[in-house]
Amino acid sequence: MDRDRQDHLVLQFAGLTFTVVVYNIAQLSYRQMICPPHLLGRMNAAMRWIVWGTLPLGGLLGGVFGSVLGIRDDLGGSRGEGRERLSFVRRPGP
Repeated sequence: MDRDRQDHLVLQFAGLTFTVVVYNIAQLSYRQMICPPHLLGRMNAAMRWIVWGTLPLGGLLGGVFGSVLGIRDDLGGSRGEGRERLSFVRRPGP
């Protein structure tokens, strides 16, 4: 990988990290602002369950897709290369 691509990749990663931090601070502050104080614990628990509780499901589905489709197609789908293989995604022909 040449030096320019490495620099570009580092800048992209730094920008992504910065935007994730800003988003997390903003959404947490907003949720705490609109939620009544006596429901803050329940609201935070529900959000943690929604966000963190779906990770095992994604891991399970990734394992199933990897077993059925093969690792290369499974990982290609995560990069957007597998869209052509899905029957409900159609591109207009030339």
